[in-house]
Amino acid sequence: MVREEKLQNKEQLIQDLQTKITETQQELTQTKKQEADKTKKIERLETKLKLLEETKTKLEKELAETKQLHHNQLAEIVKTIFPSSVNLTDISFTDLKNQAEKVVKEKVNYEKETKELKTTLTQEQAKTQLLTQKTQELQTELTQQKATNQQTSTNLQNQLKVKEKELQEIRDKTTLSTAALRSEITSLQEQLQQSQEKNKQLSTYQEQIKKLTVALAKSQERLNLAQNQKEQLARNLKEITKTNQGLQTKVINLEVQIKSKEELIQEITKKNQALANALSKQEISLENRQKIIAELTNQLDYNKELVNTAQLEKERLTNSFQQLEEKLSQFQQKRSEQEKEINQLKQKPLTKYYQEVRKRENITTEPELTPSGQFSLNQEKIILALLALQTGKVISQVMMLKPRKQTKKKPPEVAQEIIKITNCSNLDYNITEQGYINFRFPATYYQQFLTKTLAKEGQNLRSKRKSIRINIEYVSANPTGYLHLAHFRHAVIGNALANVYQFCGYKITREYYINDRGGQITSLINSVYFYYHQLQNISLANSAKIEYAGQASQEVAQKLIEKWGNKYICQELNEEEINFDIWFSETSLYEKGKHEKLLTELKAKNLIYSQAGATFFRTSLGGDDKDRVIIKQDSDYTYFFSDILYHLDKLKRADKLINIWGADHHGFIARLKSACQLLSYKPEDIQIILVQIVNLLTKEGRTARFSKRAGNTIELAAALKYVDMDQLKFFLCEKEPSQPISINIKVLKENQEKTCLYYIQYAHARCHQIFHKAQEKNTAHISSNINLLSGAKGRKILNLLIRFSLVLENIIEENKPHPLIHYLYDLAHAWQVYYQNNTILEPANPELTAQKLLLVKNIQIILKLGLGLMGIAAPNRM
Repeated sequence: MVREEKLQNKEQLIQDLQTKITETQQELTQTKKQEADKTKKIERLETKLKLLEETKTKLEKELAETKQLHHNQLAEIVKTIFPSSVNLTDISFTDLKNQAEKVVKEKVNYEKETKELKTTLTQEQAKTQLLTQKTQELQTELTQQKATNQQTSTNLQNQLKVKEKELQEIRDKTTLSTAALRSEITSLQEQLQQSQEKNKQLSTYQEQIKKLTVALAKSQERLNLAQNQKEQLARNLKEITKTNQGLQTKVINLEVQIKSKEELIQEITKKNQALANALSKQEISLENRQKIIAELTNQLDYNKELVNTAQLEKERLTNSFQQLEEKLSQFQQKRSEQEKEINQLKQKPLTKYYQEVRKRENITTEPELTPSGQFSLNQEKIILALLALQTGKVISQVMMLKPRKQTKKKPPEVAQEIIKITNCSNLDYNITEQGYINFRFPATYYQQFLTKTLAKEGQNLRSKRKSIRINIEYVSANPTGYLHLAHFRHAVIGNALANVYQFCGYKITREYYINDRGGQITSLINSVYFYYHQLQNISLANSAKIEYAGQASQEVAQKLIEKWGNKYICQELNEEEINFDIWFSETSLYEKGKHEKLLTELKAKNLIYSQAGATFFRTSLGGDDKDRVIIKQDSDYTYFFSDILYHLDKLKRADKLINIWGADHHGFIARLKSACQLLSYKPEDIQIILVQIVNLLTKEGRTARFSKRAGNTIELAAALKYVDMDQLKFFLCEKEPSQPISINIKVLKENQEKTCLYYIQYAHARCHQIFHKAQEKNTAHISSNINLLSGAKGRKILNLLIRFSLVLENIIEENKPHPLIHYLYDLAHAWQVYYQNNTILEPANPELTAQKLLLVKNIQIILKLGLGLMGIAAPNRM
């Protein structure tokens, strides 16, 4: 151990020397860079000085030229005033005076111009002097800096030589004991390999426990289903027995009736014979005989009809009775099969599970069984939870114990037995009177989480999944106008979901579907065409039908004139930091014959038919309420047919589709899923999120009604002039997508510092400022322990930090990003409460300060990660 410590100390000295050498080399390179910068500055100043001198010479030349010019002009004036042919006596005094005044004025102007030129020249000379002084000063500084740099470089080189000598001595000393140390190192490496193998075995055990927990959950589900089916069978059996008894009673009654009717027939036949005998003896008159014969024949016919109907009813009831007996036998068979399956499910998972648990936890005592020979289901759940907790894989806090009646034990006693069985007595737990087990994570679990998150800046929270491809389509606004607030809500939700999926290890494709076919596009083209001709002052014989009125179409026409083909929507979304991987055009679906291939496939599968000049898709076969039109009477394809083509194309490129649609598209979900199902795709692979509208409140607090076609929508660019983009993103994503949002831009602008986003961003900025203060005080050391952190408020923050990955999994499961906002607010609030009740930087206790800084840094990392997933900035200052 002493040799190892010496070797470690020597290695540390070597590392320190190497770091010092690198630092000195870096200082040398920095000084060289500074010298190069200064030489560049001197060269720039010299070039400026040369330019100034050139300008000086130019100005002097111009001054000389102007002097010469004025001199020549004066000579000409004198010549004109006093020509050689004219005598001075002939000229009047007034003429001379006027001419003299002109000359004086010109002289004054000349003097003014010369003064101005002189002042500019003096200014330029002063500038040149200053520049020369600066250059001289810089040259002196440069020479001094060179001298100091040379001196420092010589000193550093000397120090480097000394350090190299020391390093060589240390190396010479260390070479003597390397052989012994190497042997010790090899032995330690072998021990380390053994421990790694043990860890691998432990990880395999943990994976097996995971698999077993999943299998147990599945078996429990199957068991519940089987029990439900058993109960249903029992009910059906009771109903069948009741109907059977009723049928039996009906059959008996019918048999009694048939017997009575047969007896009546026998009596009538006897009477007929008696009458026949009487007639033969001629005891009755002829009229009476005829009356009696008629009555008897009528009664005989009526009784025969009754007998026939009774026999038919008897046959029908016997047939139905036989069918019921067959159904009863089938139900009894199913019931016996279900009972067998239930027994198998009760036996198999538990035996396998407890064998693995005994191996993993070295349990020697057998858990108590119920009188039926099976473990109590609630006890199994608690055992699983506590075992998983011991390996650090479950984040549950409270579980309810409900022992079976057969145990005849109180809930706390059962809870205590479960803790003994699971060998979890080393956990911090307590048992309540009602049978609750309240437990806490060990400090080591929190410690490992915090240190990993700090070391990898939160990237350890990413999930490693298989290459599952997910296509998220959002916004997909009709290009019949600008983007408005409802479009931006779709964009924010879709962007946040895509970021979360990508962070959790999925392969994401962000897609925008361009609706560049259909009636709305033609109407918009007509409107723009009309406004285009109006702006160009071209009269039209037949004016286009204007569907999209207002300023939007006029501006589009204006933009088409200024610059054709400007992609407004793409540019606007990029400005708001919402990007897409694919911009998919609807017209491309009809270019390569994809629609014809789909029609031939539908015909081959007998999924389409013609009626009243239109073509229908048999979507009712897949669960839709009726068949849908795919080709109209005018031979044009419907939106629904384009949607089928588009989703089939996407399903070939991805494993799962997520569509973010407006709430007015709810009627398209069933028909689209049924169509894809009939074309051999799974409907569950298409998930559709319906987003409600965004209502804009007026000054009076009323909801304003807007329409794109009426031309009175509130554009996104106009809203962002008054409200911060991050604030708007947060507000639009704060609620569940299925809930409508009402926004008052004026109130939101005035109360920006009172919102939840400001609270969260302020919490992040506070963390940054604490580290800034700690660096100023040289106390920014971060510990890797948390043994000094105590109290409920600190533990609440730790539990919230651990919950981050679970919140992301919940978002993926529900396809709703708003839980992340609620989580970030809870974390910011818990941090605010902790900050108010605790002093973070304590110079008297450096270790406690270092542990608190570990907590603060983790809070900062999680807040920044969460806001980044929402596409919102996390500023360091507020």
